[in-house]
Amino acid sequence: MTSPTQPPLDAPDDQWLVYADALQEAGDPRGELIALNHDVEKGGATQQRDAFVKQHAEALLGAAGAHLQAYGLDWRRCLVTRAAIRVGPGDDAALLVGGLLGSPTAAGIGAIELVGVAQGDDDRIDLSPGVAAIVKQYPASCTSVALVDERARQSQSLISRDYDPDTNLVSFGSLAELAAVPHLERLQIVTADTYQTDFREIQAPGLRSFVLHGLRFAQAYDTPSDLTQQLSSIQWPGLEEFEARLAETFTASVPDETGAYVAVYANMDDAPDPEEYGEEDGWNEGVDYSQELAPLLENLKQTPLKRLALTSFDSAQQLLDALKTHGLPATLEELDLSDSSLTSDHVSFFLENKELFAGLKRLVLKGTAIDEETAATLQTLGPEIQHTPGGGAVYRFLVGME
Repeated sequence: MTSPTQPPLDAPDDQWLVYADALQEAGDPRGELIALNHDVEKGGATQQRDAFVKQHAEALLGAAGAHLQAYGLDWRRCLVTRAAIRVGPGDDAALLVGGLLGSPTAAGIGAIELVGVAQGDDDRIDLSPGVAAIVKQYPASCTSVALVDERARQSQSLISRDYDPDTNLVSFGSLAELAAVPHLERLQIVTADTYQTDFREIQAPGLRSFVLHGLRFAQAYDTPSDLTQQLSSIQWPGLEEFEARLAETFTASVPDETGAYVAVYANMDDAPDPEEYGEEDGWNEGVDYSQELAPLLENLKQTPLKRLALTSFDSAQQLLDALKTHGLPATLEELDLSDSSLTSDHVSFFLENKELFAGLKRLVLKGTAIDEETAATLQTLGPEIQHTPGGGAVYRFLVGME
């Protein structure tokens, strides 16, 4: 009996349901999976589908089925479209990645998220073997990769007793080979201390979007930092989106946090508030963004950049001055300065420098300390204004002191 031919992923439902019937007649569990996913797409619950996948994990996923608990999978038809691969202490990252990508169900995968999940302060998870496995078995359909430190993703501050924090719980190794994959279009990095991520010698011919979410970025001295210099040396000729949190360094009275890696605070309402510290207890000395961002902004001006997001900075006037000094890419359509310490007093800068923002379609100021009435005056600026009131810079690196 001739095996039925699998339709293209975007073929009409009718073709896929006929294919599903043929698979079911042949005793292939993918037939039932297609039918269950069809019901989910029509608004049905996922529980029955997920239970079926668990029951038939090894038949559907091959060797990866034995590690189903490590995966978060999005399905379409009988194919995985997005996979989150969670690596804990002692797990074999290469095995988890290689097993899934070696499965026939991964033939249509579009996005991979490799996540290090540390359980305690002494855990160290090296995701570099998993990154190497992604490169080795890179699916032709995949355009997006995210490398994530789960504990950093859930935190808003990094705490250290020293100006150089302890080693990150989750490391990624060099990103050069991954970035060089021709059809990788989106790369996201979520980490604690961004200075410990290796961005050297990167050539990213296919990259369209780069996102760096960290808990440390900018400091008062030694600008431009090694981080910015590495980022400014990346070759990404097709880049259209650049997003980075500019988490600044604060000195804070947190003597009980001895050698802490990532703050355990779920939000900054539970953390020590730097604004409450007296002059002897804690302060942010400000960042000279004209120096810190100079090489990066010059690099980005050589790309067809459409969206620039620089968020969660505290040295608001210095950031605005840097944009005025170095200018914006001529192709830029959206400038996002959200979750930052911009206040109503900074609105005059925008109005007095209209020419700087004249080419934008959108100016995003969400989560800033600009009040709604003052934000309304920005409607005369030209671009669409997206604004919500907030409390200022959200993410930060806190250096503890007695």
